[in-house]
Amino acid sequence: MTSDMVPPSLGLRGVKLPVVDLEATRSWYSLIFGWETVMEFPDASGVVQGAAGRVPGPNPVGLSFRANPEAVPQEGLELAFDIDTRADLEEWLDHLDRHNVQHSPIIDATVAWLVVFKDPDGHEIHLMTREKHGIDQTGRPGYGRVNASSSPAAALPRQ
Repeated sequence: MTSDMVPPSLGLRGVKLPVVDLEATRSWYSLIFGWETVMEFPDASGVVQGAAGRVPGPNPVGLSFRANPEAVPQEGLELAFDIDTRADLEEWLDHLDRHNVQHSPIIDATVAWLVVFKDPDGHEIHLMTREKHGIDQTGRPGYGRVNASSSPAAALPRQ
């Protein structure tokens, strides 16, 4: 391997979020996403201060939480979940409504459909379809565009 080559990786293993109320967050992610606890992290006095787990599915996602009473959501930090089709996204809207989770309507994003909502700590969550909508968003402010130096396949590997 030459010095300018990136060593092999198996991909992103997971994400850890700071949360104000660890138990409330664990319950919410379990209810909304089926999140499963894999490990807990107690402090020296035995109080659980963190939890590692996964969101089940064809490509399980590692998602962990760390108690932090001063945690605040960060602008631009988003959790994005793959949803196969627009019909599946509509099922998600029903699921979110059943659990009184406020959410956006279905949005015609750059290449696919999108729904946006927030977790109890205010972290923004995106549900985006792999199914493309075929709408040309070229030139619309705030919408993405493929980098001219990359191939469309490289820019959108899962779309």
